[in-house]
Amino acid sequence: MSDKESIAEKRPFSVSVGILITSNNKKMFYPQGKSARLHKEMILHARKKNILVFFFYPQNIYWKSRKIRGFTLDKKDKWVQKKFDFPDIVYNRLSYRSEEKKVQVQNTLNKLQQKNMFLFNTRFLNKWEVHQALKNNPEIASYLPRTSVFSKSALYEFINTYDEVFLKPHNSSRGKGIIKIIKKPGKQLVFASVESKPLVWIKCKSFENLYHRLQVYIPYPKYYLLQQGINLAKFQKRIFDLRMQVQKDGNGKWVLTGIGVRVAAPNRFVTHIPNGGKAAPFEEVINEVFRNRKEHIEKIKRQIRIICKVVPETLEKHLGINLAIISLDVGIDINGDLYIFEVNSKPASFDEEDIRKRHLELLTDYFIFVVSQKLSNNMDYEVKRKV
Repeated sequence: MSDKESIAEKRPFSVSVGILITSNNKKMFYPQGKSARLHKEMILHARKKNILVFFFYPQNIYWKSRKIRGFTLDKKDKWVQKKFDFPDIVYNRLSYRSEEKKVQVQNTLNKLQQKNMFLFNTRFLNKWEVHQALKNNPEIASYLPRTSVFSKSALYEFINTYDEVFLKPHNSSRGKGIIKIIKKPGKQLVFASVESKPLVWIKCKSFENLYHRLQVYIPYPKYYLLQQGINLAKFQKRIFDLRMQVQKDGNGKWVLTGIGVRVAAPNRFVTHIPNGGKAAPFEEVINEVFRNRKEHIEKIKRQIRIICKVVPETLEKHLGINLAIISLDVGIDINGDLYIFEVNSKPASFDEEDIRKRHLELLTDYFIFVVSQKLSNNMDYEVKRKV
């Protein structure tokens, strides 16, 4: 079978997949708004390949009877609630770290793996563990901005080395909790929190003054990282970064799903849409920013290929977990060099329709691949036992 052929095309299977999710409203069993639309897209796309997809909450598992109460769409595409047999595959799409950390939920995740169900994207990732895993791989280490656990001495050293420094929580996403520090001429230091709206820069007369004032913004310093600021390229005078999604295909191989660009709001230092950022097409942005510099564009695309191959393989191996889908926030500096800012094991859905459709196509092919592998392994076991 060639790399371009998926098992889904070669051999159809009847596959069941349970998507573990967080309830946004305890009074509402069915999803609402955007979540409902995205859930429907996945169910309907999977149905075309004879794959049953249903969604369920951690508290709705009946271990003794091997049943799960969840919801899916009926033949008329209306929400229906019922009890399902244990699925072949469980995809962990819990939305909040606080939810996933609960003892009951951790026990549930462990038990699911013990019940002969394939569980993937088993947990959120921690920024520091991701950095540690990637920096030890020489193929990818150069794509990482210098990063350190926060301490007073580390902060002092970073401030004296770089003109811009970022403070980021270990366990956060979508830009939450980020603080930017700038060293201005005359040794003046200023900082601002991403939560400040409008953005307010706080002036500090000395390093000691800066360190003292930061205590208000980071009450738990041990949960923060320091990161070197990068001289990012700009699109229409605004910083931007790439949102890249990578996932496994119908042969279990990592492929690029798609790339979107997120452009920061004027005078903001994060690009996330909840913080005023906006989406833009990748090719349009790159061609405008690096106009008449084809060598830079080729270098960017070459680096993207390396990142997409090496990062997920390294994380799976180093962290010892099943990852089938990840997203990466990647910055580009003025020379066309790429920097990995964040890796997320629970990527948000892309607004770009073409990327979302490719995601569903690859995901459903991967479901079939996983079950085919399980069946193949079981058949091998039976043959060996009879021999």
